[in-house]
Amino acid sequence: MQLDLRNPVPSEYRNSFDLFITEPPDTVPGITVFVSRGVELLKNAEGMIGYCGVSPTACPPLGLLQIQKDFTSMGLLITDRIPKYSDYPPHRTELKHVEVPDCYDAFYPPNKEWYSADLFRLKTTKETKPLFTDVFKGTLANYKVDSQRFQ
Repeated sequence: MQLDLRNPVPSEYRNSFDLFITEPPDTVPGITVFVSRGVELLKNAEGMIGYCGVSPTACPPLGLLQIQKDFTSMGLLITDRIPKYSDYPPHRTELKHVEVPDCYDAFYPPNKEWYSADLFRLKTTKETKPLFTDVFKGTLANYKVDSQRFQ
């Protein structure tokens, strides 16, 4: 099954699962929308779990702060963070213009693992609700806009 997560989760899947796992685009909107859709999938109960990969390499510090605020506004607790849960191999697979500006030419091509993602464990509370319930009309993976907005 494929879903476009800019759209709400189909009703037959809402409130059906104990757990979700997501590795969203490393932007504030990408992470927030993917987690919000994950919340839609979870049973409406305390103690349901979500896992979300977040890269501090790609997401600026103020963007990480906004993500934390978004998780809180959804009524989610961050119960654990495993730093550098995923390391990426020492070759570039992304286009240079969408990567982190200070990781450009001095490292190109990289000779060691330079990009990693932390794994966040999120737990629902009695106040948990998705942040987005309608169609999301923004972009999910505009890294340049995120780096300018959250510098």
